[in-house]
Parts: sequence; C-alpha cells; structure tokens
Amino acid sequence: MVLVLCGAGVGLMLLEGPRRPECSFAHRPVRLWALELNDPSASVRAKATESVRSFGPDAIPDLVGLLRTPDPVLARPVKALARRAPTTVSSALLSLNNPYQAGAKRAAAALALRIMGTNAQRAVPDLRRALNDDQTVSWHAALALAELGPEGLRALRQALPTAGLPQASFISYALSTQGPNASNSNAVGSLSSVPQNGPGELAEKADNALSRIGQ
Repeated sequence: MVLVLCGAGVGLMLLEGPRRPECSFAHRPVRLWALELNDPSASVRAKATESVRSFGPDAIPDLVGLLRTPDPVLARPVKALARRAPTTVSSALLSLNNPYQAGAKRAAAALALRIMGTNAQRAVPDLRRALNDDQTVSWHAALALAELGPEGLRALRQALPTAGLPQASFISYALSTQGPNASNSNAVGSLSSVPQNGPGELAEKADNALSRIGQ
C-alpha cells in the first residue's frame, strides 16, 4: 500500500509539472519575512516590515499562496470546544489542532501586501476576496486595496454593497483614506446608499467616510 501511495504521489507531481521555486529576499523565503510581521518582538517586526517594503512583484505569488491558506477541516468544532472547555483542556486542544494558525498566516500575507504598496498591484483579485475573511485579514486587505489606484478602489466600491459588518466598515474607512481619489472612483454613490439601507453602525462609518472624501 505504501508503494502504491508513493507512486500515486509521484504521478501527481509529474502531472502538475515542476513547482515554481520559492521567492527569496536577503537569502530568506518571502513567506518567512511575512510571518515575522506577526512576531511578538517589536524589533523582529520592524526588520520584517523594512524587508517586505522592498519586495517587488516577484514576491506576489508566494504571498498570495499564503493569503489562500485554508482553515483546518475541524476549525469550527475545535473553536467551539475550546471556548467551553476548562483552560487546561482548551490549551491542550489548541496545541494539537490550532484553528487560528491559518487565519494568522492569511493576516500576515494581507499585511505584507499592504506594506508593499503599489508593488502589490497584481494581487488585487485575491485582496478583494480577502475582504470577506476574518476581521484582521479583511482590515489589511481593505487598506492594501485603497493604495492600489483605480483598480483597488473599484474593488472596494464593488465589494461594499454585499459586505457585512465589520468588513463593510473597514471598506468605508479604506475608501475615506483616499480623499478626492475615492470620489473619482465613483465610491461616493456606494457610500451614499449605505445610510439608507445599512445598520446604524455602518451608516455612521459611511457618513464619516463621505465627510473625509469631501465635496
């Protein structure tokens, strides 16, 4: 059985073709630099931020791969059990199957793309999908898109009508950071419809965004 499984694995590798070499910066994979943006040490985060800011478009495929990290199959039941179980049991359960690890990786990737600024232009489609992710991922994705010119602003504007809270408030704030540029992207129409149809908290965020965009 082992031989059959190994043979099948080799066959799949042959069908998929050779894997693309992982992109590196300063002799380290870009994924490691991105993950260090979440490091508890301020000095480590500062060094990682400086490095990520120097990334070029070649780093995007690896960061997008990190942004697409799937949650474990048992993520939801493990989270539910961990919330209800005693602290010792909860800690042991999370050490065996941490359901938050995948989200942390996606958040690191979104933050890295945000730090890259205009060099992350090719990641617009994936950043738009990330707007519907966990709060931290969505926050960084929204701010990253706001810095990516008309295409990024268009993605934010198109995502706003169907976004729920708090993601919609992140999008509203991200649009407001661009001032007149957001007005030129027709974002005003999307934001103007929110106070009429959205919940109170979102309406307030949209009003604030419109006031920051200006006339």
